[in-house]
Amino acid sequence: MNSQHFLILNIAILFFFVLWFLAGRRGNSKKPTQLQMKRGNEAPSGGVLQKTPDQTPGPGRYSHPRYQKYLQDECLSANQSKELNVLFNYNGHTWDAYEVLGVPAGANLVEVTQAYQQQLKTAEPESHEFLETAFKTILTKK
Repeated sequence: MNSQHFLILNIAILFFFVLWFLAGRRGNSKKPTQLQMKRGNEAPSGGVLQKTPDQTPGPGRYSHPRYQKYLQDECLSANQSKELNVLFNYNGHTWDAYEVLGVPAGANLVEVTQAYQQQLKTAEPESHEFLETAFKTILTKK
């Protein structure tokens, strides 16, 4: 077999693979999967489920009215929580100011000031600017 026959054979095989691929794609035109909605959450005629803000919760584990007061209290306490960590950027990195000074997150200003002064005494002079940035960040957040 010479190279010309080998080339014709490869082209014929490639042609049959292309036909096989195209025939398989035409016969496989399925519709997209439709969601099976549970009772009480039927979709409108357009097929898209839209929930209005005043809609009461549908059937579920905690939809009973006796649970609603706990869910509302949980939402209120979540909104009133306070973030204790104070983050700042220094030389392109994000640092926690309390962690840099070695005090627990949310420590009072007296503890923060004492830790800052102690760190200044023991740290190398190159890191004083870094410590000062952490200290000033805590002061601006308090």
